[in-house]
Amino acid sequence: RSLRTMGGRGGQTVGGAMLTGSHGSQIDQRPIPDQVRAVHLIGAGGESVWIERASKPLVTDGWAQKEGMRLVRDDALLDAVTVSVGCMGLVHAVAVEHVDGFNLDFHRERRKLEPELRALMKSLDFGAGYPLPGGAGRPYHFEVVINPYAVDDDDGVSLTVCWKADFKVPAPTPGGPSLEPGAEVGDLLSALAGVAPGAVPSTLQLLLNAQYPPKTVNAPFAIVFPRNVPKGFKPLAAEIAIQVADAELALDTILAEIDSSRTHESFAFPGLVSFRYSQATGALLGFSQFEPTCTIEFPCMAGVPGTGDFFKRVFARLDGAGVGFRRHWGQVNYLTPGRTAADYGPRLVTWKAKRAELLGASAPRFASPYTDAVGLTA
Repeated sequence: RSLRTMGGRGGQTVGGAMLTGSHGSQIDQRPIPDQVRAVHLIGAGGESVWIERASKPLVTDGWAQKEGMRLVRDDALLDAVTVSVGCMGLVHAVAVEHVDGFNLDFHRERRKLEPELRALMKSLDFGAGYPLPGGAGRPYHFEVVINPYAVDDDDGVSLTVCWKADFKVPAPTPGGPSLEPGAEVGDLLSALAGVAPGAVPSTLQLLLNAQYPPKTVNAPFAIVFPRNVPKGFKPLAAEIAIQVADAELALDTILAEIDSSRTHESFAFPGLVSFRYSQATGALLGFSQFEPTCTIEFPCMAGVPGTGDFFKRVFARLDGAGVGFRRHWGQVNYLTPGRTAADYGPRLVTWKAKRAELLGASAPRFASPYTDAVGLTA
């Protein structure tokens, strides 16, 4: 069996990925919260509540009663609970849809950021003739990882394409995890940890060459996107969701800020810029709101002075360029109550009403300084 979609690496919990709206990376699949059919919450006073869709019920009244749960069938409440950052109660369990197991025929090549690739990134028109590694037509997974300091180089981009294939577990490989194509970004950033900021632009490409060689593997999710816990450094990332049509404008805006930061702030962003794609979410506060959605992630190292200010400047520059975007709840986002209200509008109003309906006077118990600061619970 398999989930329909996962993120770019393994190791997340289903509950954590759900509650923060993690999007997955398969272009025609909806995000992880949309695979959730029911949530078992422990709420006020230890009350046990099973929440599922009225339009797609999962359990019987008798089962819920036998388990000592209050059964609530409410589509909007489930859409509120799935992305709730812990504000609706303690998540004890989730019921998740799954499908027959399948493999991903994984192909990664190094490419140049050509106009044809830029056009594909903002259209997802796979019939336009741009040659993909491993096949033709619409793939299951499409990812573009860019070294912002080598966009004009023949190998400045890592292009990953996965095709859905029949399920088959490969035999173990002696001598190490040679079938782990998703592990290299952690190794790359770990190697960057000892590099002086001024050397980041030149060193990053050397590390990219070493850690992101062309690779092909045919295997299930667990091998293609393995658990990869960084060693030797603390990771940091910001991530946004945009309309696919804005992908090229967003890329140019981000690259302009990286170049400006080096010139005016003497700051070299110590990381990569990654583009992935999914369909829109039905979760009220899911940040993948666009149909379809392009997500842009900035994986880098924590503890580098100036990184936080850099992310703030990127967000401001995207606003100035007219790029509409939403920010990932589980990563660096600098959201304010006003920005959250502007981004989510009626969705946030409904979310807050459903939270009040569920928790009543006990709502303050399920809040934190973070959820207050971003305007969810204040």
